[in-house]
Order: sequence, then structure tokens, then C-alpha cells
Amino acid sequence: MSETVALPRSLAIQLMQEAQKSSEEEVCGLIGHADDAWRVYPVANAAAERSRAFEMDAAGLVAAQRAMRQAGQSLWGIYHSHPHSAATPSAADLAETGYPEAVQIIISLDVRGVLQLRAWRIAGEAARELRLEVRDD
Repeated sequence: MSETVALPRSLAIQLMQEAQKSSEEEVCGLIGHADDAWRVYPVANAAAERSRAFEMDAAGLVAAQRAMRQAGQSLWGIYHSHPHSAATPSAADLAETGYPEAVQIIISLDVRGVLQLRAWRIAGEAARELRLEVRDD
């Protein structure tokens, strides 16, 4: 893990809360960033088996990208949850990543007591874990 990425604590908390809203299905969305401004853009999961996969709703993805541009932000990351598995990329995550420049944040609900939040850089079918720092706002 040579690359370090940092998130404000409030954004990390918001991502974990998003995951907890739907503890039996994967949630997903975008993370926008500009200067010190961060924002989570939730997108509905349109996958057939939402309990173990995510596919961003096409209209929701376009709307999130539009809102991000209007806010003067660029895509920093993509997040999704794993309700029943670790916060590591699945085979589908590796095969279907379309934005290799974006940090991939995976939130695991499959832990006792504390949610797990991990960051990845995925290119092709290779994943490299990033050191994730959660900083005070």
C-alpha cells in the first residue's frame, strides 16, 4: 500500500450510513470533490441480485454526474457496499470497473460491531489496496 487517500470523517460516516440504510442490498454511488468540498451522490442499484451485486441505474448515474458538474466537482471515487462479504473487490467488481482513475470505496457490513471501509485502485482485473485515512473535518 504505497498510495494514501484521505476522506473527511463526515464523508466516511455518511458512506457508512448509506450502507446501513440497506443492510441486505448493495448500495452504490459517486463521490465528488473540488477543493475542500466533498459530496456523496447516491445512485439506485439496478442489479437483478442486489444482495450480492451492484449496477448503477443509468438515469440515476447521469443525474449524479450532472449534479456533480453543476457543483463544480469532479469524480473522485465510486462507492458500494458488501452486505455479506469483506470490503475487498469481488470478481464482478474487478471485471466491471469502468473508471480506473476513480478510487473505489467498499463498505463491508459483514463485520461484528464496526463497519469496514477500504479503498482500492482497480485497473483491468487488478486491484491494489490504498491506505485510507479518515481525517477530522
